[in-house]
Amino acid sequence: MEANIKAYINPYIEHYLKEKEISQSILITGNWGCGKTYYWKNVLSSKIKEYNLIPIYVSLNGLKNKEDILNKWALEIIQFHSNNIINPKIIKATINLFYLVLNTLSVGKIDFKKLNLNLSLSDFLSIQKLDKYFLCFDDLERYTGNLSDVLSIINDFTEQKHIKTIVLANIDKIKTTINSDRKEQSTLSNKDINNFNIIKEKFFAKIITFPNDENTKKYILKKIINEINTDIDFISKNIELILSIMKQAQTSNYRVIKMLLDDFSFFYSKNTLNHIKDKSSFFDIQKYFFKFLLCSGLEIYINNLSDKDIVSLKSDRSFDILKFITKETTPTFLDEFINKFYLGDFKTAYIFPSIIDYHLTSKINFKTLNDEINKFSHKETKNHEYLTENASNYIYLSDSDFDKIINKDLLEDIKNGNIHYVYYDELFIKYCCLLKDKLIDKSYADLKDIFLEGLNKIQQEKNKNQCMMMITAMH
Repeated sequence: MEANIKAYINPYIEHYLKEKEISQSILITGNWGCGKTYYWKNVLSSKIKEYNLIPIYVSLNGLKNKEDILNKWALEIIQFHSNNIINPKIIKATINLFYLVLNTLSVGKIDFKKLNLNLSLSDFLSIQKLDKYFLCFDDLERYTGNLSDVLSIINDFTEQKHIKTIVLANIDKIKTTINSDRKEQSTLSNKDINNFNIIKEKFFAKIITFPNDENTKKYILKKIINEINTDIDFISKNIELILSIMKQAQTSNYRVIKMLLDDFSFFYSKNTLNHIKDKSSFFDIQKYFFKFLLCSGLEIYINNLSDKDIVSLKSDRSFDILKFITKETTPTFLDEFINKFYLGDFKTAYIFPSIIDYHLTSKINFKTLNDEINKFSHKETKNHEYLTENASNYIYLSDSDFDKIINKDLLEDIKNGNIHYVYYDELFIKYCCLLKDKLIDKSYADLKDIFLEGLNKIQQEKNKNQCMMMITAMH
């Protein structure tokens, strides 16, 4: 997986690293939380050090003027040279000294012992050799001052002082005006946005879009899971489920994903699921608990839910089958949530209202949660679930059960259009793999005909329902 990322980004960056004298920076763009910062800190920084350069990271989030930027940049370098041991009382004085060195002025004799810095005069003066640093400015779109200030500083570093520099940003948030009802929004003015669109080619030698393919996502997820302080195999075995949830949520926000995986690790450490009375349902409940924790968390942390949406999400309607079937004409937020993450299958939509409270307040009533968990009983695995989400479930089937479920019943369900259409691509790929391994008694042509017939029936049913809705509306 790591090779995939390096193959996508590193060729030009390695060329940039090898250049003796540069005059422009590199911009890496991607959606918020897609892994840009993670890539810098966990992959790119190591690569930079191989070239005997010192990576220095500065987030522009909340900074409002040139002084803020230079102060933070100077402090990062001073902290590097002082092994992060620094007295807050002398930070300002030290930064002022740094500016003197930066401008190549005489600093006279400095008593570094009085400054409490683990830094020699020769080390400090060597900061003049700025080309030994590799700078990273993150969160360009979250800078609150004039964008021209940032760009002029970056331009001075690259064009005048020839310091290799990378900028991380969500360029889409700079290109367009952001609606005020979004939680996260760019603070840049329309003037800044227009100026950036005109002059960005002058400042950046290359604009690279951070990869968002499946291999990259798996690579980052595996890195994140390895960092979580847990020995839970369950999370590692459910990377495909996490990817599926991210796709349904239409997000690649790894910061939120990591936080939610940490939450699951917390509940796991508290032996929350060990209180399940029906032990035969342990693995099912573990999976549904995990899924609801992630799905509800993504909705709450990424989207700006109203109080009404929160109440709906906690309403626990999934247990009231009659009410669910005879639901109001206007879908509630819970209906939309179940359609989005569970494809409308309320039987698998286990709702844990106390988890919503935990997301909102970080407080949890374990007795209430245990009561919610013990509402559930073991559920029979559906035919298609042997080949979807947990793709290896079929290996636990006996030969006779495999023949009945995979070779006959599931293919009949597919042929008759009894399975949600979103599963058809995945199931076709799985069946082709089984065919290659000679585990099913159909040909490729047979499989193709079965899947096409099922999709045609689904389309016919959809057209029929649309006609009925039009007729009902006319009356």
